[in-house]
Amino acid sequence: MSPIADPSPGEITSPWAALRDRARRRADRAIEALALARRERERLAHNRNRVQTMLREYGARLQRLQAGAHAISEAVNHREFLGHLRRLDVRVSRQLAQADRQLDELRAGVVAAEQAVAKLAKLLEREAQLREAHAARREQRQLDDWAVMQAGLRAATLAAEDDAALRREA
Repeated sequence: MSPIADPSPGEITSPWAALRDRARRRADRAIEALALARRERERLAHNRNRVQTMLREYGARLQRLQAGAHAISEAVNHREFLGHLRRLDVRVSRQLAQADRQLDELRAGVVAAEQAVAKLAKLLEREAQLREAHAARREQRQLDDWAVMQAGLRAATLAAEDDAALRREA
């Protein structure tokens, strides 16, 4: 039996096709996860920009308060709020750095998944080439067998004609 079985029309018997399809689904999920992580990173970057804008605005307000006549409680409230904003900015900055690391990991995962798909597609292509070569060899053998059979028939026909001609002459 041949190492590569010929499939009947419309039938896929290759395990490489199933593995390639599974790898493709993994790659698609990795791409979706990367897109989701990018959106999350954009959201965090937007939040950080908002916090930094608020820090600048409230810092400017505090300076204006301190430059003019103001109530001490109002300045204390502004300072406390600025402290909260700074802590929030630090927390969002950490989350943003973590999101960047996660994006790097997900990008590497997508690259690896795409490489796996490409490798399996190459193996599937190679298997198809081997199957085609096997079919071509089988077809050539059949043609050779047919040619030998035709040559044998021609030789037999010629021999029979020669025998008939010799009998007529004799």
